[in-house]
Amino acid sequence: MDSEQKIRELEAKLAALTAEVEQLRTEPVAGSSVAASSSRRGVLKLAGAAAAGAAATMLGRTGQVAAVDTDPVKVGLITSSTGNSREPSVVVYPNALGPEVTLPNATKASANLFLVRDDPTSPDASHNASPTFPAAIAGYAFRAVANGLYGYTQNTGYGVVGRGAGSASIGVYAQGAKANLELKPSGEVPSKRLDAHTVGEIIVDASNDIWFCTVSGTPGTWRKLSGSTTAGAFHALAPARVYDSRAAAPSPGTLSSGASRTVSVASKRDTTTGAVTAADIVPAGATAIACNLTVVNTVAGGFLTLNPGGVVTTDGATVNWSGAGQILNNGVIVKLNDSRQVTVVCGGTTTTRTDFVIDVTGYFL
Repeated sequence: MDSEQKIRELEAKLAALTAEVEQLRTEPVAGSSVAASSSRRGVLKLAGAAAAGAAATMLGRTGQVAAVDTDPVKVGLITSSTGNSREPSVVVYPNALGPEVTLPNATKASANLFLVRDDPTSPDASHNASPTFPAAIAGYAFRAVANGLYGYTQNTGYGVVGRGAGSASIGVYAQGAKANLELKPSGEVPSKRLDAHTVGEIIVDASNDIWFCTVSGTPGTWRKLSGSTTAGAFHALAPARVYDSRAAAPSPGTLSSGASRTVSVASKRDTTTGAVTAADIVPAGATAIACNLTVVNTVAGGFLTLNPGGVVTTDGATVNWSGAGQILNNGVIVKLNDSRQVTVVCGGTTTTRTDFVIDVTGYFL
């Protein structure tokens, strides 16, 4: 007989004896008053023994506390009534095969070992990913709370640890309809911090810049990965013409000294007609391009400055020429405005003018 069954039998005996005691309180017992008192004391002694037996059985158990269907789950190793035990709380799944649930279509699917959810009406598997990702512990938020699982620590450790120890396992898998992962911006630039850091740490500082720790130390060595003022990753392209002032489209004609022209670099164009042949080779959101700026049909000496769209200053020259009929170019990286445009400004003498060509070789996004 296992301990759980023994407890149930003792509880049943205690209930029966309690009922008998109540009856004796209200009914006379045959014989003398001494006999009645003795009978009552005997019944109470039996009741007390039954209760003591049930309590002793509970306190004497050292294995995992079990529960049968419809009973509350009792978690823990009961080894002491003083609360000083250092034994961990354990939920053990003793079966060799993982659990299954029946889906609405009557098929079986893998399920989680231990599931906590806030919606008592939701099926175990049809509204979550347990058939695809069965887990030892699962938390599902459908109705009353926003988050499925939460980990927190004030000690020197991690709020959540995910470790894949197998040769084909992965430590953490993150998937979301809105985003896969959110890193909360906070704190100073890592190079200005005073605490110790470890290789592999990723920080988003208060300026929304993302940093990666490459060498452990105090504060360690950091490389900036991305941010609101950085160009982003470079995407190389086969050379593509995006503008030619000699073509009929989109805005033909030479550029004279003191004049500027804002042009789009978003689409590839025909080298003869200027018609769009491939739209959006530089996609929306691109912050800069790598390109060649070429001057053709030059008149007199002068220079062109390639600026972000809308900027007409000439603080520096991108390509220079010294006389008529020259063909010269220079490879540069230039920032774009939000409309994927650049502005070309011409400088020189009163007679300076030139055609110009822009060929894109890549973009930053």
